[in-house]
Amino acid sequence: MKNSILCFVVLVIFMACNNESKTAEATADSTEKKEVDKSAQAPATNMPYTALYSSQFVPGDQKHAEKMLTLFKQWDDNKLADGKLMFADSVYFQGDKWEFNGSNDSFFTVSQNQRKNFKEVKTVVQAWMPIHSVDKNEDWVLVWSTAYTTDMKGKVDSASYQDTWKINKDGRFDVMYDYKVSYPEHPKKK
Repeated sequence: MKNSILCFVVLVIFMACNNESKTAEATADSTEKKEVDKSAQAPATNMPYTALYSSQFVPGDQKHAEKMLTLFKQWDDNKLADGKLMFADSVYFQGDKWEFNGSNDSFFTVSQNQRKNFKEVKTVVQAWMPIHSVDKNEDWVLVWSTAYTTDMKGKVDSASYQDTWKINKDGRFDVMYDYKVSYPEHPKKK
């Protein structure tokens, strides 16, 4: 019992001295979440770099991941219009060999034109992770996947992706990074 009280007192003193934890405490929904947020804000020791954006992340809301995976499925099924309202009025997208910064309507026009190049798309998802940046108070979803595509001429191809998408305060995607790894073609046998 004395050990429990001593641990509690030490924890209270630590919380009172840790000014950085106020942001996490204000945004946490439960005591358990608060504890996770505080530990995420502990300064890292001996890191060879300082993060330009943030290094204070905690697990995010799985509903954000569900929303992103729903959009992936709509891409596969060629039903892009069904997900239009999941994007902000203004979006930024950076992908393989192209970048977009503009309105939701223009983004969907570009996206639909790209999707028209494929007869079939099948995405296999290896992992996803919703995360929350404590110091920026922003939510992101990370997805690792492989897309298997068949173009209109019947050529089959595949590529792996690492997607990092941000969700704004309205619960809509507004910033998307899509990192693609294409596999080299195997040399043809003579």
